[in-house]
This record gives sequence, structure tokens and C-alpha cells, in this order.
Amino acid sequence: MTAEKNAETELLEKKICDYGASKYKDLVVAMKWARVIKRQEENRSLPMAQLIDKALLDIVDGRVAREQVEEAAAKLAAEAAAREAAPRRPRASAAAE
Repeated sequence: MTAEKNAETELLEKKICDYGASKYKDLVVAMKWARVIKRQEENRSLPMAQLIDKALLDIVDGRVAREQVEEAAAKLAAEAAAREAAPRRPRASAAAE
């Protein structure tokens, strides 16, 4: 792990320890935010552990509001539901039979 990552991890740990009473609720929000940012092109190759750290920092620092996270998570859920409801095209091998 690089020195920069160690510093980020220590900063995150300190902020979480010093955080207020809502830290457990905000942790849930951060997990939702991690799923949302996983869809962003620049984050697709990052492991989930890094995304969770990034999401926690976004929430703890106030860069992302709970409302933004809820809205983005609802949009992802709606997109997933639409994909599931969409009729599937037959596979090429099944169509050839």
C-alpha cells in the first residue's frame, strides 16, 4: 500500500471515529453511494473496498448529500427493473434451430 493510501485510510479512520451519532445511518448511505459510483466509468476497475473508502469520505466530508445518494440509488434500481422487464432477444443459436 502506498504512503498516499495509508494517509487516506488514516484520515478516513479519524473522521469516522470523530463523527457524530448519525455515523451508522450514514454508513448505510455510503454503501449505497459506493454501488452508485461503481457504475461511473472512472471507478469501474476499482475494487469495492476502495469504492467504499471513497464513498465514506464523500459522505463524511459532505461532498454528497443523503438526498443525492437516495435519488441516484433509486435511479439505478429503476434501470435494473427496466432491464429485467424488457423482453429478451433470442440467442443466435436458439434462433437457428
